[in-house]
Amino acid sequence: MNKGLLYFIPRFLPLLLLAGGYWYVCELNENGCSCLANPDKPKPFVVADENTVLLSAGNEFIRFPESGTKLKIPDTIEHALPAVAAYLQNHLNKQLKITCSYGKKEQNNTIMPDLGLARAEVLKQKLVKLNAPEDRIVIASEEAPAPLFVNDYLIGGVDFSFMPNRLLPFTVETMLQNDSVTVFFEGGTTRFTMPAETRIYLENLRQYLLQNPMAAVELYGHTDNSNTDAYNLDLGDRRCNNLKEFMVNMGLPANRILTISKGETQPVYPNALEEGRMRNRRVVIKTTTTAQPAGAGQTGKTDQN
Repeated sequence: MNKGLLYFIPRFLPLLLLAGGYWYVCELNENGCSCLANPDKPKPFVVADENTVLLSAGNEFIRFPESGTKLKIPDTIEHALPAVAAYLQNHLNKQLKITCSYGKKEQNNTIMPDLGLARAEVLKQKLVKLNAPEDRIVIASEEAPAPLFVNDYLIGGVDFSFMPNRLLPFTVETMLQNDSVTVFFEGGTTRFTMPAETRIYLENLRQYLLQNPMAAVELYGHTDNSNTDAYNLDLGDRRCNNLKEFMVNMGLPANRILTISKGETQPVYPNALEEGRMRNRRVVIKTTTTAQPAGAGQTGKTDQN
């Protein structure tokens, strides 16, 4: 054999082995060190809605294993997720969109159409366990052209974004067309039941009042006939004020919520049966286009404070 080859082979063999190892580890396995693959540099993980920043994790990221859905969450993000869930719960006019990415070469072993959707669903259920409303969390996925994997974990590839709630069943026109919305109370108390659709109505009502300075809300308090006229008139008033406080805490202006107690004078069902009495223990919410309460001058207890 040529002496020159004998001289160069032992010197170039380590370089060839190093190049082969680089190609296998970085190029074929997409581990993010490739000059050719040009992996995506992850953006800082931030959860914000307009000017409200709920989470800013800097260079910390939610991670998913390659071809898997078992997530790793840094403590910074873990501790901030309850605030994200609470924000969504308290802002009924918002939806949260969770988008997760996946690599083309990752294997999808889930029942979801792709691995990104499966990962987004895992994050959605984590928020649901923190009392986030499931019906206002939307999941989406996207294929990452050059995903960044470090130690077999996808870095980045998760996005939380807030958007208007397209599922709101009430519009301003619907509110004005509807004659009223009723909130029901427990017997002899000021405790009420607040269904999700009523909360959505109140959120729309809040926005309507902001856009219409001359509009106002009237609360009509009613009772069954289980006590004296004077007691029931006062109970109707207390029910109105308790609901009004709830509405003010939601952001509705207190000076445009008018309370009017009717006591037991206007039952909608006979009080002879418990079912009828349950229906009569109520506060009726109405909108008006004037600042003058419709009940002014009528029999009943009225309060504008």
